[in-house]
Amino acid sequence: MLIMVGSKTTLTPEQSKTARIAYRLARSQRGMDLKADLAVAQVANIVDPTDGTLNKDVLLGTSLDVTLAQWAQLVTDDGESDTFFIDWAVGEVPADDGFVEVFTDKVTAPVAVGTFPKSINIPLTALSPGFPKPADGVYSLRYRIRQPNDQETISPLLKLIVDTTPPGGHVEPGQMSLNTDQLTQAFLDNNPDGIVGTLPDYDDWTPGDKVAFYWVGTPLPDKPADLPAPVGVVDVASATDNKVTFPVDIIGDSNDEAYYVAYFLVDKATNRSPLSNYKRIDVALGLLPDNLKDPLVPLALPPENLINLPDARMGVEVLIESFDNWKPTDRIEVTWGTAVLRPEEMGDVPQFPFSVRVPDPVLRDQYVQATGGDQPTTVVRRNRRARFNVAGSKATVAVKASSPRPG
Repeated sequence: MLIMVGSKTTLTPEQSKTARIAYRLARSQRGMDLKADLAVAQVANIVDPTDGTLNKDVLLGTSLDVTLAQWAQLVTDDGESDTFFIDWAVGEVPADDGFVEVFTDKVTAPVAVGTFPKSINIPLTALSPGFPKPADGVYSLRYRIRQPNDQETISPLLKLIVDTTPPGGHVEPGQMSLNTDQLTQAFLDNNPDGIVGTLPDYDDWTPGDKVAFYWVGTPLPDKPADLPAPVGVVDVASATDNKVTFPVDIIGDSNDEAYYVAYFLVDKATNRSPLSNYKRIDVALGLLPDNLKDPLVPLALPPENLINLPDARMGVEVLIESFDNWKPTDRIEVTWGTAVLRPEEMGDVPQFPFSVRVPDPVLRDQYVQATGGDQPTTVVRRNRRARFNVAGSKATVAVKASSPRPG
């Protein structure tokens, strides 16, 4: 029966008891709904959602950025609050007593529009007391919701991996090996896919590692930041015998000079190794010099082919007649006897016959005074492109002088 007190309705003791039980059941049901619907926390800058690897740049900052979605059965009674806690632990499946509370806050009704998703910045120092940031390893993050009735619900775990160590550690990677030390037109004709490089194996290979590899001309840059764009960035597919290709469309337009190849290793956390040691390769492309004639020494004409003392005093030169397929950067190198003269660059508009002067000290040093008489001297010309010879020819002259000292 109802008892009327003034204008208010008062429940009988039995009705009040029933109402309290219904209220507690409703609160309890809210907790069960909350547990069923609690989402995993979201963390910014996870580079691999399958294992929770964090971008290494997170550890260069000051906080771990966490986002919580609005949970089901959010508090609605004015003035009441849901309290949430964020917990952190070492390991993938830690025990409950392994978690440390690293953040707590409340959401009070009425909940303002825009409160969710809830963004939280957890200082890195809170994740590793006594240290500026967590060490490399596997961690777990969760959050708990405590309702006004003190019922607490725990979210599923989020696995996180902290990795700040580049592939191979912090040491310089080994030099790449190539399937040639010289890049010529003949090599490109026989290898239409380009140059193949093989990476040295390293101990801590993991899936997701990549290699950025470079084709670098001279002069070499002072620092890695000044390198040109990489030829490619590809997966390091396995723990051993990994190869990369320098395609013809990249290397085919190279100048005739020394080039270098180098690489960085990069893991999925974006840790980058130091730059590898450079591997040198000499380049000489295009058609090679052809139709070479023997070098001429005008002062040693047939039939004697002899240079005497007056000739030596006049000055001796070696003449190179016109030939096919020369390049402005080709150099003519003359060897007089055993003395290699300084190479002379052809230039854009060479004058043929191309003249190479034999220095007087070379004439003197190559003549053996103690022997005297006619002394055969071999004259060799070599066409050099980059750092290697691409063609050559030779002739023999005789030097006769009791003292070949010009002047």
